[in-house]
Amino acid sequence: MFPSPRHFWNALHEKWYERRRALFGYPFVRNANRTTEEGKQRRALFVFLSEPFIMKPSNPRFHNHQNLKQSLQMVRALGDAGFVVDVRDVNCRDPLPSAKYDLVISHRSDLVADELLEQGGRKVYLATGMNHETYNRNLLIRYGRLNSRRKCYLAPQSLNDEKMQFVRTSDAVVAYGNRLTAGSWTSITRGQVMAFNNYGTVGIDPLRRDWNSARNNFLFFAGRLQMVRGLDLLLEIFPHHPHLHLYVCSAFKHEESFCRCYDRELFHTPNIHPIGLVSKGERRFLEIVRRCGSVILPSCSDGQPGSVIEAMQTGLIPLVTRETGLDVEEAGIVVDSDSEQDIEKAVVYFSTLDHSRLEELSRVTQLLALRQYSEAAFIARWRQIAKEIGSLALSER
Repeated sequence: MFPSPRHFWNALHEKWYERRRALFGYPFVRNANRTTEEGKQRRALFVFLSEPFIMKPSNPRFHNHQNLKQSLQMVRALGDAGFVVDVRDVNCRDPLPSAKYDLVISHRSDLVADELLEQGGRKVYLATGMNHETYNRNLLIRYGRLNSRRKCYLAPQSLNDEKMQFVRTSDAVVAYGNRLTAGSWTSITRGQVMAFNNYGTVGIDPLRRDWNSARNNFLFFAGRLQMVRGLDLLLEIFPHHPHLHLYVCSAFKHEESFCRCYDRELFHTPNIHPIGLVSKGERRFLEIVRRCGSVILPSCSDGQPGSVIEAMQTGLIPLVTRETGLDVEEAGIVVDSDSEQDIEKAVVYFSTLDHSRLEELSRVTQLLALRQYSEAAFIARWRQIAKEIGSLALSER
């Protein structure tokens, strides 16, 4: 199947930015909000994503992942709270700036920032998931289970640094997720932890479905890290239920060892459909979403994946593990454990729900996505967080 024009255009933009990074590195953006610098104003260094600040609003990359736009929105909120904000990319390894800051917010857990701070300056860690010790433990357990039940052996990948020097000396943590996600950081930081909800970027109106067939079709919608997101468990479950269909829309093709391990299940099982990455909003994606009744993601550690939220916006009912950090009990199914048996029970149970119950859950899902997991809710919450951070920066140690 040939890629859609949207997919081709997005890939072209990604290649251009890869080449730009190779030549010039990541941009450092001084005074990102372009505010007038008058007198003694508080200054903040924001270490997350810097490329959005040099991108045009029409750039299609903004539709690929919401964190690009969110970086802009976080910095605007800090500006409204009285900070002049400089932005450095989390992936940049150039020497740190020589300026002094009243506040450093960083997604880099290993950043050494004390020399950047004015006297009495504050440090805040920006977390996109559960704390690294919890993440690593959950992921290693999942790899151990896989290696014990199959002949193939997969070496653990994408483990996080557990030293977390910046986090352990931070004055606060702001975290994507719910109380469970935020609570994982309380033993690491000496300060308060503030949680906020993620949002999606699809912008698709709710879709009508034939629930008699849709209840048997499940969408696995993710990017990379198939083991973290639980694709291995789904590939163990669905071959035993040939009347249930799994549509796999993720970057599994980039994980060759995983694909070799699950070659038969992923590529040679009639009720498992290996789609790969899809561009949100393209016809193929809409067809799959309309065909399915549930978005399923048995993650072992996450910070509210935007893919699930985007699917919820279209009316897909979430079937997730508690570790996704999503509070969706009223709208779908939250599995308390990530065991294969419990996830399988949840999948089979979903397929037995009647038409009226599924329609009601879909309606509640859409309302939840629009109210609790919306861009407007994100902006409002970050205005609150920025004010609290501003008060923190003014208080005495």
